[in-house]
Amino acid sequence: MTNPSRGTARRVRVCDQLPAGLVAVRSTPRARLAGGRHCWTVRALGPRASRGFQLVVRALSGASGRKTNTAVATSADAVTARARRTVVVAAGGHRAGGVTG
Repeated sequence: MTNPSRGTARRVRVCDQLPAGLVAVRSTPRARLAGGRHCWTVRALGPRASRGFQLVVRALSGASGRKTNTAVATSADAVTARARRTVVVAAGGHRAGGVTG
């Protein structure tokens, strides 16, 4: 996220609600789970400063089609911002096992 203003945004909270069929594998920095959302809190984000977050997900077995993920950033000092990205989950084939015996 980026603070485009000339003032410091305080107590910024970014939360990501994953769509059905996707589950979190890991996050950097580590997110806290709150109400089914993965959230990060930044005490202060200076003017024109940026901060990045990464949430790695995987599709559950049987999931397919378009999945739209939405992250929401809130702060007492700034307007709420939303970011959305859509991915297409293709139905995967079954991986054959190796030869045994």
